[in-house]
Amino acid sequence: MSQIEEIYKLYKECNQKICTDTRSSDIKNSIFFGIKGDNFDGNLYAEQALEMGAKYAITESNNFKSNPRLIYVKKTIKTLQLLAKLHREKFNIPIISITGSNGKTTTKEILNHLLSTKFSTCFTKGNYNNHIGVPLTVLSLNKKHEIGIIELGANHLGEIDLLCHIAQPNNGIITNIGKAHLEGFGSYNNIIKAKSELYNYIIKNNGNLFVDQQNTTLLNLTGKYKHQHFYHAKIKSNSKSTKDDILYFECNPFLKINWGNNNIQTKIIGNYNAKNIAAAIKIAKYFSIEDLEISNVLKDFRLKNNRSEFIKTEKNEIILDAYNANPTSTSIAINNFMIIKSKYPLLQHTIILGDMLELGENALKLHQEIIDLLINLKIKNCYLVGPIFKKTNYPNYFNHSISVNECCNIMSQHPIQNSLILIKGSRKLKLEKLTELL
Repeated sequence: MSQIEEIYKLYKECNQKICTDTRSSDIKNSIFFGIKGDNFDGNLYAEQALEMGAKYAITESNNFKSNPRLIYVKKTIKTLQLLAKLHREKFNIPIISITGSNGKTTTKEILNHLLSTKFSTCFTKGNYNNHIGVPLTVLSLNKKHEIGIIELGANHLGEIDLLCHIAQPNNGIITNIGKAHLEGFGSYNNIIKAKSELYNYIIKNNGNLFVDQQNTTLLNLTGKYKHQHFYHAKIKSNSKSTKDDILYFECNPFLKINWGNNNIQTKIIGNYNAKNIAAAIKIAKYFSIEDLEISNVLKDFRLKNNRSEFIKTEKNEIILDAYNANPTSTSIAINNFMIIKSKYPLLQHTIILGDMLELGENALKLHQEIIDLLINLKIKNCYLVGPIFKKTNYPNYFNHSISVNECCNIMSQHPIQNSLILIKGSRKLKLEKLTELL
């Protein structure tokens, strides 16, 4: 019996309970994995994990006393990945993997709500979409689950291929390909190569692809593959269509959608989310979710966790989209804001932008392009946050702050009232703090 098979027996003995943090309430009776991160080394806490109730601990360190409940491996992360791969192979269920530069989490959340009306789903929680998060999601699969929805994130070539060999999806979707994580990928062409690793895996294993029919980049990657299913979203017209792969929409500011004979007023803001909805509907229909169930879910579904949230305060109305930002998603959010603001003629209009991170050597150029877009759109009320935007050539009527705290001080002295506000920026800036003042 190999070491992975032995560890798998221990994992089953622990009722599939895995812990990677000694501070977690889930540590009791778990199998602890000592993971080495950027700011900590979980291997150093293996013995402490046992003292706190873990049944076993997997560690790279050999600095501990001999203990039969301590299992030494060369690489704990690799061991976690191999364990997840072995576990995945025990299940003969549909696994849907979702990747893309923008919209993958939103698509995953909508799809999970749709599929869970009929199936017991296992799905990626939060942003557990990397080389550690995907194995943990796979290892949460149990006998009750009938379908899996696993989000795949990446910031370098080869990562999605690795995650595919762990999750082994038989259904896949790339929401889009944009300029994100350029620092890790090096170029836009490398981003295309990286995202296409999902397509390559699905095609090689004869699975299903769900493809945006309006995206020429994606269409070129799929070619004439026979198991692909198309969807697309169009701005609402007077024409009627009974095709369930075409979604018509209008933004008022919440999306109102029509496909076939179904008309739904959603609580989802942003025309860029129309494609995410269209993708989720297409996949749900493939898995035989009824129109009525789809309609009921979409009428009540709300985005949260700083993703296109619509917040109405006593002073302002806010579109909070501060979970992440890249040049593609930021320009889309700004253009969408220009559409929405026409619905609020009695309010002022304010845009608050934070630095877009992980863009590498082109960061300043890409930030300047956003500034140029704002100028061309004649945006007057704008607050910029972060050291990269500081280096751009922005108009003197824009406000700039190095940090969120500095921006809070400015807004405390000059309150914003009676305004429709867009907040967009990378996660590390924590722009959501600004909502407390708005």
